[in-house]
Amino acid sequence: MSSGVNCCNSCPTVQSVNVPGIQGATGATGADGTPATILPAQSFYVVGSSQALTAANAQLLTSVITLPTDSTYLLSAGVRIDYSGATTTTSRTVYLRLYRTNNGAAAVANTEHELSTGLVTLDDSTLCSTTFPTVVYTGTAGDIIHVQGSLSVALAAPYDPYEAGSIIAVEAWMLALPIT
Repeated sequence: MSSGVNCCNSCPTVQSVNVPGIQGATGATGADGTPATILPAQSFYVVGSSQALTAANAQLLTSVITLPTDSTYLLSAGVRIDYSGATTTTSRTVYLRLYRTNNGAAAVANTEHELSTGLVTLDDSTLCSTTFPTVVYTGTAGDIIHVQGSLSVALAAPYDPYEAGSIIAVEAWMLALPIT
């Protein structure tokens, strides 16, 4: 293409881009005239293995980011939760959140996410592929953050001999994008 941007095949024609400024000029500068500093994003993506959710909160799929600097970050994350040969007789709640494991271990505010399961019989489908709410997080160098999940009640618990299988995490991702 000589000019324009293809809109992922959603547009019937190539769209033109109109960016103000002089072609070839340097980008934005700070108040003192120095160029903006580009900070590296921290991210991970895990897929291929699976991990059964239990009633205890646990890190999902070795999902971890260690923040490199004191900064303000946009945190975004998501997971895919599947049934694996699951038979349930009551609905469950899947609890998901981002969790800081050091520097005062705690859930990252406003990242809690809940999913409800249905009643299933020998199901091997995807329960949900979901994205956490994106949040602004003021981090300290060395903060360790991971995706955590649990179930309200584990499957095949001694409470119900008719239940079987599991609810599993099969994919997880997270991005920490520095914004200051």
